Amino acid sequence: MKSEDNNDEYAWYNEGIALYDLGYYEAAIECYNKALEINPNTEFAKDNKEIAEEKLKLENTGLYVKSNPSGADVYIDGYYEGTTPYTVSGLSSGTYTVKITKDGYEDYSKDIYVSAGNTKTINAELTPKFGYLTIYTSSG
Repeated sequence: MKSEDNNDEYAWYNEGIALYDLGYYEAAIECYNKALEINPNTEFAKDNKEIAEEKLKLENTGLYVKSNPSGADVYIDGYYEGTTPYTVSGLSSGTYTVKITKDGYEDYSKDIYVSAGNTKTINAELTPKFGYLTIYTSSG
């Protein structure tokens, strides 16, 4: 169906539903907007547009974690996620504890707040672990 030729709010609304179901949230929002242009009082188009906007925000909410050196393990709220550089999307807005570990380096940990529709970046400079050696000698 070509909605461009249609001045029927229900056609635009239905196309929006189909696009939403396919994961094309921006295109769905455009269809809901067309339905609202035809009839600004279309409650179901308003409601579904808000749902699609929230879904789009959620899809674009995430963290990008990188470290120097790379290849460090990434944990978010205690769960292993992958190795740096690492990107996670689809997070709910909120505060997350990010821990980055690598053999031979001090652990890096940070609490970070991610707001809806934003991707935050963590750039961790890992500090090498140094050991100490004491040597005793006896003279004589």
